[in-house]
Amino acid sequence: MEERAKGDRMKVELAARLRAETLMSVKWIAARLHMGTAGHLNNRLYHWRKGLL
Repeated sequence: MEERAKGDRMKVELAARLRAETLMSVKWIAARLHMGTAGHLNNRLYHWRKGLL
């Protein structure tokens, strides 16, 4: 996962699924998937849900 960009579409889709199906926090998901800060991940998830990614 480290090789892919922080906002890589595959990472965002995986993060969205983890968020929906588990009790893991956004901060934990961001750290485990090497996606930067929780704020950055929240921004990516928002845009993904809106269909902008």
